[in-house]
Parts: sequence; structure tokens; C-alpha cells
Amino acid sequence: MENISNHSGNERTRFDSLSIYRNEGDTLEGVILIFEGRKYSKPRTIRLTGKHRGSRIKLYNGKCWIEKPISI
Repeated sequence: MENISNHSGNERTRFDSLSIYRNEGDTLEGVILIFEGRKYSKPRTIRLTGKHRGSRIKLYNGKCWIEKPISI
């Protein structure tokens, strides 16, 4: 795990500064998302835009973070 120094000189890990979203409907967007959990559903095919398709997976008792953010 990567260590980061903040302005006060205290060492902390990269995950100490994560925002935690716990409310229904909260969303994460990124190029690459990582998820970990105790259980997950089988992938379901969904329609994205036009003829493009994607997958939807339901995660139980888990967490998710952005590995590569969307560049704006």
C-alpha cells in the first residue's frame, strides 16, 4: 500500500483519504473501478448507448474504489 505524507508530516495510507458513500443511489464513475465483496451476482447484459452493451453486477457486503479516474 502506498504511503502519502500530508501537510502536517503524518504518514497515512492511500485509502485513509477516501470518501465513503453509504446512501442509496450514490454513484462512482471511473475508467477502472475495483470492487471487493463477500458475494456478487452473475453478470447481466445491459444496454448502454445505441448498440453498445455492458454488464451489471450486484455486490453484497462490499466496497468499491476508482483505480483510474475519468479525465475531463
